[in-house]
Amino acid sequence: MPADHFTLGWLMGSPRKRSCGIIMLLLALAAIAPGVSVAAGLLLMIPAVQMILGHAAPVFPRRIAARPFPARHLAALPRRAVPVQRYLEKMSHPRWHTALDATGRLVGVVVVILSAALVFIPIPMSSVVPALAIALISLAWLEEHGSLNGF
Repeated sequence: MPADHFTLGWLMGSPRKRSCGIIMLLLALAAIAPGVSVAAGLLLMIPAVQMILGHAAPVFPRRIAARPFPARHLAALPRRAVPVQRYLEKMSHPRWHTALDATGRLVGVVVVILSAALVFIPIPMSSVVPALAIALISLAWLEEHGSLNGF
């Protein structure tokens, strides 16, 4: 990881099988914070639409992909996320393998709908439920957990 800052382009550049899921999970977790939900919801629509179109990995516009974020935010994530991830992986392991293309398209549609709720519902704290739903869908996508994906 870069020492001082990271970009979405760097995060997506690592060879990962499900980079859309990683990006959606990070953005969904960010969308829980008040004041960030609209921007995160708009950014969530990018990988979701690309999943609908059948892209293997998300591609953000250069201006967004090259924007630097402080590395300390990303460095703190594993300390907090690894215990939670281990707990969730005990409950969620790969099962019900489905056709990735069709599944990805349906997941993309659901995430676009939930992202629209993040952007267009102006009620305070209304972003928490859609953001948590997107986070769970992203975890299911990453773990290839068919029952969480609704299949």
